[in-house]
Amino acid sequence: MYMNEMKNTMKKVILLLVCCVVPFSFYAQKARQNGITKKWGYERTENKDGWWKNSKYRGNSMLDKWDAALVNQDYEINWLISPQYEEVTKTFTEKLAGVVLGGKVGFIDIHNRFIIKPQFENVDDVHGFNLGLSAVKKNGKFGFINKKGEFVIEPQFDYADNFRDNMLATVKQDGKFGAINIRGEVVVPCKYILEEAMISVPISNKLYRQKQEEMKDAKGNGDFDDVLDKITECSREVNERINNLETEIVTDSLQIEEKNGKMCLLVGEQTIIPAEYEELIISEDGFILACKQDKWGALDVYGRIVLPCVYQWVYYDASAKVFIASSFAMGLYNSQGALLLPGRFDYIGSFADGKAPVWLNSVLGWVDEKGHLSDGFVEDLTKSFLEEEEKGVEGAWGMFNLLIDLKPDYAMAHYYMGKGQVTGGIYSKGMEHLKIAAELDPDNEEIASTLKQAKKDRKKRTFNTIGYIANVHNNLESTNSNSFKDKNQDKTSVGINLGLSMDDIDALGGSTATAIAGGSNRCGFLKYVLEDLEKKIRKNTGKLMGEYYQKIKDGFLQSASKEGCEQ
Repeated sequence: MYMNEMKNTMKKVILLLVCCVVPFSFYAQKARQNGITKKWGYERTENKDGWWKNSKYRGNSMLDKWDAALVNQDYEINWLISPQYEEVTKTFTEKLAGVVLGGKVGFIDIHNRFIIKPQFENVDDVHGFNLGLSAVKKNGKFGFINKKGEFVIEPQFDYADNFRDNMLATVKQDGKFGAINIRGEVVVPCKYILEEAMISVPISNKLYRQKQEEMKDAKGNGDFDDVLDKITECSREVNERINNLETEIVTDSLQIEEKNGKMCLLVGEQTIIPAEYEELIISEDGFILACKQDKWGALDVYGRIVLPCVYQWVYYDASAKVFIASSFAMGLYNSQGALLLPGRFDYIGSFADGKAPVWLNSVLGWVDEKGHLSDGFVEDLTKSFLEEEEKGVEGAWGMFNLLIDLKPDYAMAHYYMGKGQVTGGIYSKGMEHLKIAAELDPDNEEIASTLKQAKKDRKKRTFNTIGYIANVHNNLESTNSNSFKDKNQDKTSVGINLGLSMDDIDALGGSTATAIAGGSNRCGFLKYVLEDLEKKIRKNTGKLMGEYYQKIKDGFLQSASKEGCEQ
């Protein structure tokens, strides 16, 4: 008797672990609707990383102004999965979420992969999973599926809610509510006008409470072991698939067709993407680059809009599983359409060994596939911006906005931005940045002194920064540890601080290392950009996309000509 009780207890624990435990790698999230498109996605609410970790410090950034065209993407929201669905469950349960796409219900994992493809009828309240089962509707009736999408309880009810932890589920027949057990047997007759009367109202819920106790005893006696074992095994197999991050998309059956001058995508004979795009390009991992009204975005083989068509061009880098998208400048998104780095770069190159070169204001740095910038990059940008200001370039302090957008918690970016604004008479915004700088670096005496002086100088609203800037610039010049020896010339190269050693650059191998290191640094990088663009042009054979890449290439060719670089 004791051994049977122990066995049944262990089975209950295993079912709980297999069905319900959320692994540490999963992010806390909640459903969120885009206010303009009315589509639903999931917002990351905890475990923020990369750019979003300290995005609250963006202050008076120009981000919204620069990316007004991207309001469709809700730039202020840290999306885990960008808005792509008509309806979704409030959160993920048992590693899955129910979603509605094209009027059909399916189930995705937290990596936005369809574990159960959209195939069930839409309902007012989409269900997730509980106890390894979910209530779905097919052919006008409700039944219950396991995590493989197989019916465990055949569709036969006018309505059904998910199973509760007591192993009873509410169902509806002929306009009245009752309850079934996990075998699908009606144990509380459908005679209640309201579900609450059956479950909650003390006067009428006697039968429900009685069946609840009977279920508890039956479960303890092992009466449902056969059903629970099958559900547990199914959940285990599906969870192993979810934990495998390898892409499972097959693109062999994809076909692009033209209808009335517009392009559509077919899988077999089924139209997945309607004929409303000027161009569609099949990329890797099941993604399709799409052009609509001369703007580019990205969709997948289910027709989900991963990136809206608001960019000048989009490139998918399969090696890092990221999108590089260009509007006013280049930014980085993951394969689920979530922002990694805002569009602020002059150029983002191709990824190799998990990192790609990024180029901004003649400064070269590196970014990994998570959106993390290389050490020293923002400091090198600070130096370049100070040099611009020292040369008397009007409004050069405004370039620190770029740094704030790229690294919102960088105190010195807020400091120089604040000083420039206060000096320029933009007092209130400048004070805000100075206060943020003081909050981020409370031990910095220069920041504290400047903030104190700015508070005293409310009437004049300006103070001389040139001497200090020149001093900072000279200090940076004398202590710069990122300069390196050019392999082709026995002298220190200038103009770009890599933040990496030449050994790190050589590790990229091939033409990348040669182009960046060879001759003049700026010319070397321009050569790399032109070679990289040429590869993208050859790889993406679409006419319109090729034209966009060619325009970008022409722009860099003009830059190379102005720099006097050899072609």
